[in-house]
Amino acid sequence: MSDGMPAETLRDEVLSITSAFRIALIPLEKNEADTIPRGPVVDAGRSLHGCFTEHRVEALTPYSEALERMTRVWDAQGGPVDSLATAVGIIEQALDGLLDSVSAERLSPLYETLRSACPPAWQPYLDSDSATFDARLRSAPEAVASPNSDAATPERPEQAFQRELRAAFTTEADEGFAVCEELLVQLEQRPDDHDILDALFRKFHTLKGAAAAVDLPEAAAQLHGGESLLQAVREATAVVDGVALVDFLLRLTDSVRGLIDQGCGRPESPYAVIADVAQEIAALRRTGSSAAPADPPRRSPVGSPEFPTPTRDATGADAAPADPATSDSQLRTLTELRGQLGPGEGGGEIRQVIDALDRQARQFWDLASDLKAQVSSLASVALEGTFRRLQRPVRDAARHAGKLVTLDVSGGEIRVDHAITERLYAPLLHLVRNAVSHGIETPGVRERHGKSRTGSVRVRAALREGDLVLVVEDDGAGLDIAAIRAKATSLGWVDPQHVPTRAELIPLIFRAGFSTQADVTELAGRGVGMDVVAREIEALDGVIDVESRDGSGTRIRLSIPLNTGDASTVRIVPGDATRTVSDMPRRRSG
Repeated sequence: MSDGMPAETLRDEVLSITSAFRIALIPLEKNEADTIPRGPVVDAGRSLHGCFTEHRVEALTPYSEALERMTRVWDAQGGPVDSLATAVGIIEQALDGLLDSVSAERLSPLYETLRSACPPAWQPYLDSDSATFDARLRSAPEAVASPNSDAATPERPEQAFQRELRAAFTTEADEGFAVCEELLVQLEQRPDDHDILDALFRKFHTLKGAAAAVDLPEAAAQLHGGESLLQAVREATAVVDGVALVDFLLRLTDSVRGLIDQGCGRPESPYAVIADVAQEIAALRRTGSSAAPADPPRRSPVGSPEFPTPTRDATGADAAPADPATSDSQLRTLTELRGQLGPGEGGGEIRQVIDALDRQARQFWDLASDLKAQVSSLASVALEGTFRRLQRPVRDAARHAGKLVTLDVSGGEIRVDHAITERLYAPLLHLVRNAVSHGIETPGVRERHGKSRTGSVRVRAALREGDLVLVVEDDGAGLDIAAIRAKATSLGWVDPQHVPTRAELIPLIFRAGFSTQADVTELAGRGVGMDVVAREIEALDGVIDVESRDGSGTRIRLSIPLNTGDASTVRIVPGDATRTVSDMPRRRSG
């Protein structure tokens, strides 16, 4: 080496490239189909050769040149993937020897080993000069597609890159739209809060730029329309009814989601795409202008809403990450070996090998420790994202039922395993919707009972003795025990001659098909929601505790062990009585 780069720095740079090389090989080792992109492998081979060339590692340049040619021939003609993996391993061994001051002459057998790993059909390409190699490659027949592959053309590097960009953008957009929804339901309650308008404007602007960057022009155009509308409202050049504005922007975020799904090749999107955003914005602005007085007083740029809503909120295929404890044991073994090695013929060379292995093992132990910590961190997510996704459903359910409801959440900073948060969303969604549909009274009824016209739904999270505890509570009318008894009797779930206790009746609300609502609507009446709650909490080995106070509301407590295991039942605890789903009375036939 002649550029003065420290040995450890060069080692780290090379190992980062070879690690990326191996990671790119993993899916190819599992599946030889041409639908799997080959570009990352070719790029890694080119990067490794460029690294040795740039840093003038002349002793290893023939190795990296051979690997680069092997990847290009493999990309063009196909061939065994294990030859590439073997070549990478040989280059790593040669690098270790070079950095341990082993002469290039003594390393030459490794180069011959690398060449022998090359399939015979590739050998002529390694022996050619650059011009001949390029000419051979251009005239060579293309790789034959796998008989199980439907794709005629393999994905090129730029296509893979664009796909990866869009996948990353989709994740970013999902988070961004969740923030937008939270801000919109806040704006509906506080239309004079310019901070909310500013935050919405910035979020739309950011999402617009990101959509344009990943070549989704239709999505970017619709976001631009929403951004322009928000700017006009901020600057008071347009007066728009608050409820209409929030409704439109919520539909607009769904429309952009639909366009993103289309752009990412997901035609079965659940989101409706707005055909003409500009026309709808123009109509929205005309409606707002016609409703405004000729000489309007100073006021908020957003009209006050009728129904306010919530305020708040590697390296080898299938190889498991190494256990640092195991690596530590291996380090101790190497140390003992070194101590046991006595003087004699070949002792110096063997000691060099053990020293090299020692250094590699220590480096691997450090990397494995860091990786384990990073994986543990990545596997957990804050509950805040799940809570944020509840804001819009509560707002929509309240408006649909003609009620005034706020959603308050706490404990969103608690981090739990990603798989748990994904399973918790559906139960929480059904619980908050149920609280709005069945628990919270209409404003007039609440007023007659001396309550605030606006009902409250609260979701709280806490950690208790190894359990995640979630509480969903409302200040509504409480469970209608008489209606539950009547419905259960009509379904044949209780004996008409028997007067069931309150503790016997409450678990029935978690049975499939049970609902006390007479009319089926988009949000309630089918008897599905609470059954989903029971089944999902059952899958998490959890416990459901239900407390209901007539005229004061209902409190449902979910306790989820963070070391979840298999479970066949979920405990439902109504007050001081405990029953399981399997114990619940079944509907009698006949």
